[in-house]
Amino acid sequence: MKCWSQIQTLLGDQWMLMIILGSSIAVLSFVMDHVVLFLHNCRMKLFNSTPKGLSYLSWISLPVLLVTFASAVVQLISPHAIGSGFAEIRCILRGTTLHGYLDFRTLAAKVAGLVAVLGAGMPLGKEGPFVHIACILSQLYTTSCCLKKSSVECRSRSLDLLAGAAAVGVGACFASPVGGVLLSIEATAANFAIRNYWRGFLGAASGTLLYQLLVVWSSSRQSIEAIYATEFSDDVPYRPLELILFGFIGMLCGLLGALFVYILRVFIQKMKTCTMREYLLRAPLLYPVFVSLIITTLQYPVFMSRLTAGHLDNDEHFAHLFSNFSWAKGNLTAQEASVVHHWESPIKSMTVFFVFLYISSILASTLPVPSGMFIPLFKTGAAFGRIAGETFNMWFHRKFKIAPNPGGYAVVGAAAFSGAVTHTVSTCVIVVEITGQLRYVLPIIVAAMISNIVARRLHASLYDMLTSVKGLEHPPDVASPTETNPAVRMTVKDFMESPTEFVWRGIGFRELSNVLESSPNREVLPVVDDPENRSLLGTVKRMELEKLMANCSMPVDDQVNFQWFPIESIRIQLLVNDSAAAVHQLFQLAKVNFAFVTNQSQLVGFVGENELEKIIEEIQENPIRQ
Repeated sequence: MKCWSQIQTLLGDQWMLMIILGSSIAVLSFVMDHVVLFLHNCRMKLFNSTPKGLSYLSWISLPVLLVTFASAVVQLISPHAIGSGFAEIRCILRGTTLHGYLDFRTLAAKVAGLVAVLGAGMPLGKEGPFVHIACILSQLYTTSCCLKKSSVECRSRSLDLLAGAAAVGVGACFASPVGGVLLSIEATAANFAIRNYWRGFLGAASGTLLYQLLVVWSSSRQSIEAIYATEFSDDVPYRPLELILFGFIGMLCGLLGALFVYILRVFIQKMKTCTMREYLLRAPLLYPVFVSLIITTLQYPVFMSRLTAGHLDNDEHFAHLFSNFSWAKGNLTAQEASVVHHWESPIKSMTVFFVFLYISSILASTLPVPSGMFIPLFKTGAAFGRIAGETFNMWFHRKFKIAPNPGGYAVVGAAAFSGAVTHTVSTCVIVVEITGQLRYVLPIIVAAMISNIVARRLHASLYDMLTSVKGLEHPPDVASPTETNPAVRMTVKDFMESPTEFVWRGIGFRELSNVLESSPNREVLPVVDDPENRSLLGTVKRMELEKLMANCSMPVDDQVNFQWFPIESIRIQLLVNDSAAAVHQLFQLAKVNFAFVTNQSQLVGFVGENELEKIIEEIQENPIRQ
């Protein structure tokens, strides 16, 4: 028993939980990649071995069945598995309780549905779903290690680990530990506690290391390398004047990214109000069949063989998009010819491919299946960058006898477009990590920053839009702290609960019993020196006091000995003149749901999370509040 208790203690340590979580996500990601590749190969074998008269049927049959299966699984097991789950995780990390999103049923539906829909070749990714999966595993691990702890302690610990789990989900997908942590901070947290940095980095680094080792051990690779490694020339990767072109690409990606989010928002809203909504609700599998049929038809090799390259998988697409030569040049080597063979012409093929990805990603994201958006956005941006690179290459070669590298423009476009849609600049780091390309760091940053500036001016981010469209509630964000902000002018004394129950040195058992009865919902009670001065000394857990009352046979008029239970130090303490905005920010950063208020060290009140949210919502609804 003692040995088992020590094992539980070791496994319950947060650093060990993050290593276990990172390793679990890495193994799951690795296995899922191989299952998806197996399904893709099965589809190609089925298509190649089928007579021409039945080739179309063989091409569409497996994807349609897989998408239908994914939709049926999530609707039968857990509808919470639909979508990426990223927007929901953002709300949870900001303090909202969403029931059912972090349970085992959702995990099972998420994994099964994601494998099926990726194996079907839909233009979807796994970044968002893996953030959701990592957070579910984190919650399950935390729950199993918090059975003997108070709910307040478990809640604080759970939210801290969830913040780290979000980074693990991104990092393990792309083998990008640094970019994963930064993206999780940008996309999920309104305020990020510095204490969660080490959790995110440890989990993401553990997952990335194991994932890369599994890739090396299962392939012919001799060493660890970037997932989509590039081989650009060391001589002159780009010229200083090309930074203007990279900035122009960033501006266009900003416009296209804002338009992408706008079209998706309008499409989702139209679906909610269209006349066929009731019919689709009665036949929930009809829409997945219809959308998957359209997308697979556009990928049909006989119909658009060398325009959309639907017969290639994601890895092959990225290898071609990031290839280190112009597809329009003459005298191709055998390796270069094997790449160009899959495409009709540089500009025509890439333009059709870009338009196809742009539209089909919007369509596929509305499917009632587990789905991520980052890989489609990344690929769409790479296609746009490739178009620009090939165009500039041909024009510069004719005019100035110099040839920009289209592969470098594809890398820049991938970072700029994905950053514009998500309103993040951490895509720069992710692109560098997954391509291993350091020579284009400056152009990537220039394009990503400009695309972000343009996109933020025009529309909300993809994650903010989904949060709004889904009607997800989360603690309201307080505006910037200016003197005209009502949340800054209102202070704690205007909305705190006063007086509040407390215990003190020398309290009798009868009085303690009365205090417990009058505060049934308080899990933690403040401890003061005496009832008159009420100098705040610390806090005590309610369960410790209840245990004392249950086990003690002392007369009710006797005093309670404070050595019989532990007094904990004050973690968060508010002052009566603290503003509502400052308290709101403090609650988000510290991940707490209550705090005691003092005036010159004297306990005067209590502020709970629910009361704080109500007062801020009231302020935002009625900004001219006195």
